[in-house]
Amino acid sequence: MKRETLGKTGYVYILVNPTFPSYVKIGKTTKDPEVRARELSSGTGIPAPYGVAWDVFVSNCDEVERLVHQRLAHARARNDREFFAIPLRRAVSVLTEIAMPFECDPELTYQAVGSEADDELSTTHGVRLSGKQNEKKQVSTRFSTSAREELIEIAADSHVIRSEEPPYGGTGKTIARVSYEVLAENPYVFSEPEFYHEVHVIRRKRLDLRIESYNIKKLALVKKFGWGIHRNKDGKLALIPCESERYKELLADPLVKKTKAYRNRLSTRTE
Repeated sequence: MKRETLGKTGYVYILVNPTFPSYVKIGKTTKDPEVRARELSSGTGIPAPYGVAWDVFVSNCDEVERLVHQRLAHARARNDREFFAIPLRRAVSVLTEIAMPFECDPELTYQAVGSEADDELSTTHGVRLSGKQNEKKQVSTRFSTSAREELIEIAADSHVIRSEEPPYGGTGKTIARVSYEVLAENPYVFSEPEFYHEVHVIRRKRLDLRIESYNIKKLALVKKFGWGIHRNKDGKLALIPCESERYKELLADPLVKKTKAYRNRLSTRTE
């Protein structure tokens, strides 16, 4: 498929709901899909909350959503609704195929925070947050835990073919080294915020840092040293060598979310 002209960047997502086990909901949003799922779940007519089963960030979310809906038109519950009577694996497969030419890195694109471009079930609360308020809201919700597994892949511009242990610093351990030791010694023990607390507060004795603003995709482990990070269904983290069979299995599993580490040339934090 030829890449289309750049349009409105955003996410195309697949939501599931135990109330409607035979259907998946496929829509678009310029917000974090987890935030969008909570918005849709807030209505009194929804017995159970939605969960994000899959999402992909694309350069033209309107076009990707349209193409996916077109491909799955035969399974659509109603033309004015975004519910499709298909297995989740089929929905993931179709979205992955169609979105591939449009995929892009969120860090390469600036999005106006709080813009409204969602589907027909968009909920209006009557108050639009300012950019600063919305930025704080996004930071506070980024560590939310879902029941979905995720693999943080090594950076697209990483040149390593095997995982490497980060070296020690000249006067002490680097942040990368401390991070490596925490995860290597404690697989599936720490969630993301717990991990940062262990690294910076417990081991580095830094009480002055805003660790809630950190992002796992910026770790040198996944950007430079060839380690993938697996987040299990409980939100706990473990290191996965990029050359391992386990890494390949997670990459091939359509129900595991894949997220690329940030590119090295975009790094602004010293590891």
